[in-house]
Amino acid sequence: MAHAGFIVEFNNPNSYGQQFGSHLKSLGLKAERLPHKTAWRLNYNGQFSKFKTLQRRIAKAVKRSGSALSSKPKDKKSLGHAQTTTRKVQTPTRLKSEVKMPLLEIENLRVEIGGKEILKGLDLAVNAGEVHAIMGPNGSGKSTLAYVLAGKEGYQPTAGEVSFDGRNIFEMAPDERAAAGLFLAFQYPLEIPGVATMTFLRTALNAQRKKRGEAELSTPEFLKKVREVAKKLDIGQEMLRRAVNVGFSGGEKKRNEILQMALLEPRLAVLDETDSGLDIDALKIVADGVNRLRGPSRSFIVITHYQRLLNYIVPDVVHVLSKGHIVKTGGKELALELEARGYAEYQEEIPA
Repeated sequence: MAHAGFIVEFNNPNSYGQQFGSHLKSLGLKAERLPHKTAWRLNYNGQFSKFKTLQRRIAKAVKRSGSALSSKPKDKKSLGHAQTTTRKVQTPTRLKSEVKMPLLEIENLRVEIGGKEILKGLDLAVNAGEVHAIMGPNGSGKSTLAYVLAGKEGYQPTAGEVSFDGRNIFEMAPDERAAAGLFLAFQYPLEIPGVATMTFLRTALNAQRKKRGEAELSTPEFLKKVREVAKKLDIGQEMLRRAVNVGFSGGEKKRNEILQMALLEPRLAVLDETDSGLDIDALKIVADGVNRLRGPSRSFIVITHYQRLLNYIVPDVVHVLSKGHIVKTGGKELALELEARGYAEYQEEIPA
């Protein structure tokens, strides 16, 4: 997974440089001074979830550097210059991210269902273009996280913050979240008798376009778009004419979910155990549909019990969720480790 980072520049680099580097190190931040000596690059790993904490630590290092500078002037002239600089540079002259802020950032999320705490201070950051897999045993909180993100009724947080594309997700209604680009593929897609799949898809697509201030697709435009996408997912026209998910096999229901995702083109897709109930052929079709949508501006959270899905949707980051916490994070090799060893070592309760 690629590392993101910040460039930090100062208007008085000769004085600030070394103190700033020392203070960064003391605060546990990795950084390198750039060759032109006017700036530092701070590494920001997507596995490090507290983006805001990183910003606060940068500000703290800047403040400490300023204090050190003003307390040890070389002469009267430099004292005046140092004090002026300190007052003006409580934050760097330039602090810019080399990549965008995480598309999704979750900090200390706690959620209770029926009086029982399910998520117990969960932290997660997902950058644009990344695929994160969340694995864990039954009852660990994986689906609860998905429902909270989507805004399902009854899944309200008791603490914590969740920002999506810079916005507080808890201030957005479910339809606003969808229009902003958040999509949830259900573990068990619902059947909707009496509503044709084509009607459902067109209504959903045009509702989102209208919410974003975009022109609605005409019938010919919609038909062309849906047929092209359906063909790639091996979905026949007869299936599109049927009521939503009524009489569909497990594989057909999951392909229908991926069809919806492909048409709506979300910025963040949460796949809640999409591999559940799929045979290997259906799994490959679904995975191929997901992989076609991967790109630098679209992210995925893939929730699964088993490693086999990740053979086809290869993640950038794998997290282990157990008893409401993310207890381990690693690369794709972590999924293989879980397949071989199971979740037993992660089942121990973590103090709140």
